[in-house]
Amino acid sequence: MKNCNNSEKHERTTAFAEHCQFLEYPLKGNEGEKENADLALKGMVVTFRHGERSALVPGMVAELPDCTAYHAVDRQSFEEYSKFTESNDFHRFFKFDKLFDGFPLKPERSKCKLGEMTAEGALQLLRLASLDVFVSSSYYHRTLQSGIAFLSGFLYDHSDKIPELFIKASNTTYFCLDNSCTCNNERSKLYLDRYADLHSDLKIVAKPIGIPHLSHPFEFVDAILGTYACRRLPLPCFENNECISLDTINIAAKTAEELIREMYPKSQHIRRLYAAESYPIAHAVVKVIEELKKQTTKETSYIRVFSGHDITIIPLLLTMGLKNITIPPPYASRLVFEVYESKKMMLNEKFFIRVLYNGVDHTTDLKFCKSFHSNLCSAKDFENFVENSLLQDIGKINSMKEFCQIENSVT
Repeated sequence: MKNCNNSEKHERTTAFAEHCQFLEYPLKGNEGEKENADLALKGMVVTFRHGERSALVPGMVAELPDCTAYHAVDRQSFEEYSKFTESNDFHRFFKFDKLFDGFPLKPERSKCKLGEMTAEGALQLLRLASLDVFVSSSYYHRTLQSGIAFLSGFLYDHSDKIPELFIKASNTTYFCLDNSCTCNNERSKLYLDRYADLHSDLKIVAKPIGIPHLSHPFEFVDAILGTYACRRLPLPCFENNECISLDTINIAAKTAEELIREMYPKSQHIRRLYAAESYPIAHAVVKVIEELKKQTTKETSYIRVFSGHDITIIPLLLTMGLKNITIPPPYASRLVFEVYESKKMMLNEKFFIRVLYNGVDHTTDLKFCKSFHSNLCSAKDFENFVENSLLQDIGKINSMKEFCQIENSVT
């Protein structure tokens, strides 16, 4: 195989800017900026996808020459961040669950590793960024490193109020990550039945670049992003001088999004699965509301942070009914729940919720909100959604595996 410049570098950079979250593009967001003298931000629950990583396909990682940050200013920023992670101040501030013993606390400076976060991935999270703080990460190098990077930028400046920060390893209650609980067979069946021609086309280009089996177009897109596009390398070409085009990637990405959106309303089992995967983080928001309601004189602000994956965020986006959003979530995507307290009792409610995805306020999209105050959702409506609607959708099960065991469940 050989590489060829089938498009200009600028065109590729622009085309993949959102998916890859290139650092030269400014990060925008309106979190914590609700301008209303009547409202006070009292709690926040943040979940985010890890930063840029290498591909999950073993053969493709061998193709990568380098995973160094692209721009000189970013390479310098990563060197400064690396020094911080090796400092005494860092180790005084961060404390880790014993399950994370032996985990690298930062990505490699330049070496590409299978499924591991890159230096740019750490910088993506670093720039996101009296208190009661809880932090949890799924049991992966890239999510622990993402959590550290995010918290270094988000909370380290408040180390006078938070003398140390403990990062807990999540169990499978938070993130269901193995194939037994993602309904792969059901998902693949819809793809192969509906998009047989696209599947044939993608198989032709997938195998030569190291993807032996393809059951969903997102696998192809994810591999291209992690190996070529986000590394700003030319897209691969083959012996006949035909190259993978931007059009092919765009079609695959659009199809992947259509499949994800289509599966949710069509499949009762996917809906139950997504309700179950949404519940723990949504319930964390409810717990923050409950803690705030208990307060009498003590003024405490609550922050809960969950470092996860695209499959952590997708169920929440769909169960809440958010509109005009990018699915699957780009690298370093963030979903933020803000809890506000009103100084006045409005509609027999003192607490309200705001939901932002990648910095954009989507609160008015929430399909379960019956009453709003300053475009904020009533906390009672949110609690009812979590403790009644989600639990009703989940139903009675003994394990996550049961969600996908019934055949032909697309209706």
